[in-house]
Amino acid sequence: GGGGGGSGSGGPSKALQRMARAKEKANMERATKPFRTAATKGGALPMGFGAANGAADAAVAASPLPTPGLRRQRRGVAFLKTYKTGSTTVAMYMSACAYQLRLRALHPLDKGWFAPRELEARAKAFGSSAGSSATGASSGLFDVSFRHLTPHADYASLGRLLGGPAAPPLFVSILREPVSRFVSLFNFVGTIRVKYRSAEAFVAAVKGRDPALTLGDANSFCNNMAWVVSGRPLEQSYAWVDLEQGGQEAASKEAKELIQTLEGRGVVMLMSHRMSESLVLLSNLAGWDLGALQFRDMTERVQASKKYKCEKGETACAQAIKSCNGVDTALYEHYLGRFNQIIRQIPDLDRQLNAFNKKWSSRAGGAWTKKYPVNCRKKIQSPATRQFDEVHAC
Repeated sequence: GGGGGGSGSGGPSKALQRMARAKEKANMERATKPFRTAATKGGALPMGFGAANGAADAAVAASPLPTPGLRRQRRGVAFLKTYKTGSTTVAMYMSACAYQLRLRALHPLDKGWFAPRELEARAKAFGSSAGSSATGASSGLFDVSFRHLTPHADYASLGRLLGGPAAPPLFVSILREPVSRFVSLFNFVGTIRVKYRSAEAFVAAVKGRDPALTLGDANSFCNNMAWVVSGRPLEQSYAWVDLEQGGQEAASKEAKELIQTLEGRGVVMLMSHRMSESLVLLSNLAGWDLGALQFRDMTERVQASKKYKCEKGETACAQAIKSCNGVDTALYEHYLGRFNQIIRQIPDLDRQLNAFNKKWSSRAGGAWTKKYPVNCRKKIQSPATRQFDEVHAC
């Protein structure tokens, strides 16, 4: 998404901003009214909701890094999608597993994205009806989340919606080597590619604060993975960290602080170029039985041709890309090493990988291959789609 400007920079006037905020609030009140009413009156929650919880922010932050093979029980999984990293492949895999395991998936209420503060409003709406299982452990309203988190990741609300103090969710994301991610996005966003034609020209525009270049565009190409997983608002983007005086030192400092925060939250990073290992790792951490599940590669939006190319290494384009992706580079290198450590802890990894790859390359089909909906299901559409609608219910 693009960044907004104030009235002095071609953006909306203060009056229009107030109107937009009022409309946003009204829409959120209307969308959550039936859920808030049920929680307040102690009645039954709408279809798709279990017992709510009021997980404290501190409990979310204190979630320990899970260890494969030692945590076999099911747990909520919050996948933080990053851009042009293979995250849609992960989302489709999670959707297929959710359908078969009857796991409740978190989707936007309206349109195809979460409205500003929607997750917070939905978490608060059910906080007053916190419940517990027979064992006394709080459970979340949902079991999995795999949509892009707009306008930014809200760890606290996700912690409430997918877990609780006794069973915080597993936070997962995925990273890609920054140069290849930049090039893939550069080819995907045709308007940027046509206008700037090269990575060097684009990065020069970012560095020069080209007024025609929005904050959203700069954020999309420079340190975007770090920004997504940080949970920071767009105004606190890392886009210009590397390009100021002393940028390399600043980027290293920001990366170190971010990694410390992510480690505290127990975030596990998958690797785009090692998808099979990543999905086996995810399944082991989530407690999903790979042997009992059906799945296949349902990768989407593969680019037919490479319109712009940039060789890795010491090439001018690669150096330009790295010069505005210092935080992403440090993040990627740290978590690649972390990934190598964690993946070795999976029991009988070779056997699991061989079995996974046979299914992954198959042409298996079934109801589980259906693409997840744009937004959540507010009712059962028909008896034939009951299972799908319940998995993707509001």
